[in-house]
Amino acid sequence: MGGATNTRIKDEDAAWLLALVAAQDDLTLHAMQARLREERGVRAAIGSIWRFLKANKITLKKRH
Repeated sequence: MGGATNTRIKDEDAAWLLALVAAQDDLTLHAMQARLREERGVRAAIGSIWRFLKANKITLKKRH
């Protein structure tokens, strides 16, 4: 038990997420996770989304 099984964001889903972030740069990781699940049927962990954004040199704004 434990540990995620292959939750890497791939191909069309990756392109979709990059376009989403470009259009709405104030989304939170949780919002991205929800949108991936609801609109693409992709169940990705927050850590997977974080690593995907980091690999694509995308940073998130800090919210105070």
